[in-house]
Amino acid sequence: MNVPEPPVEELASPTLPDQVATFRHLDPAAALAFRTPLQEHPPAADTKAAAIITALGIMFTMLAKYGTHLMEMLTGRGLEKFLLTALFFAFSVMAVLSLLQAFRTISPRFPRSSPSLAFFGDIARLSREEYVGRVRSISHEQALEEILIYNHNLATICVEKFRHLGKGVRLFRWAFGSWLLLMVLLNLKVLF
Repeated sequence: MNVPEPPVEELASPTLPDQVATFRHLDPAAALAFRTPLQEHPPAADTKAAAIITALGIMFTMLAKYGTHLMEMLTGRGLEKFLLTALFFAFSVMAVLSLLQAFRTISPRFPRSSPSLAFFGDIARLSREEYVGRVRSISHEQALEEILIYNHNLATICVEKFRHLGKGVRLFRWAFGSWLLLMVLLNLKVLF
């Protein structure tokens, strides 16, 4: 099936020589839908979640380095034992909960929605011929509807990712504070 080329007078000249000419009078709804900047948000959340995982890995490694001193202090007596036990417990719980939120950020649940020819999962379910045929046969309004479904799904995923990331960051702050106090007390024990 051949798609008719738009009349030349409807095309705007390219801004740069290597850019494709675009429609001079683009429907405002289509312009908004096609230019909604959603693509950069999921990787931004994933990168921040990966940073939390990395930082916690470094923090656990540094605590493990002081493992013998930590065990001596945890099995000791008095206030030092109770303070370290509370700090170690707080760090462990907050770190594990922060890790869970970071992993939930990286691998969110996809919302149920109607299929869209703009979403990679729905495209992959079709054969190449079926996909090409469906794309070539849709109207401008149908294409707009497809991109609107895609934008809504991606926005829903972004909100879910950043909700988990926000929880993870708050928990990480508590874990970091506990870890920092633990490291100060451990280093004081090592030095004195």
